Amino acid sequence: MVCGELCRGLRLGRAVDFPALLGVSGRAGGAAQNVLDVVDELMTHSHRALDAGVGFALLLPGDNALIADRTGALADWARGFVVALLRGDELTPEGLDGDSTEVVRDLVKISEARPGGDSEEDERALAELEEYMRVGVQLVFEELHPDTQEQAEKGAH
Repeated sequence: MVCGELCRGLRLGRAVDFPALLGVSGRAGGAAQNVLDVVDELMTHSHRALDAGVGFALLLPGDNALIADRTGALADWARGFVVALLRGDELTPEGLDGDSTEVVRDLVKISEARPGGDSEEDERALAELEEYMRVGVQLVFEELHPDTQEQAEKGAH
């Protein structure tokens, strides 16, 4: 959800208000404040990685986890991204630019993924989906916030 909210917020010119999204008041304490701190750190790290155009990775279980668990986590990640990006009625897949429409439609399909077997072929397919999602989310971010990419390219010269 963090990456979907980042992309959505940038597109709409708004800051992400995670306390409101999580139903936590501005005077959160204890466990609620700990959750907000973790979400804020995750959002900052994700935004920096997406901004830089390198180093962005999906937060998913490692290769040593069961393929069923990894498939479920990948589907959940895709679902969270799409739900956050398209919540409300301000953005629709058709209203996105360039290849973002196709990426979002593909993420909807990936969000419905169910674990297959435990074969090497399933392992390769899962790795390919994960890489597609990573690159696709980066593309959506760049298309929704082109100034970021232009600034990164200027700094590289």
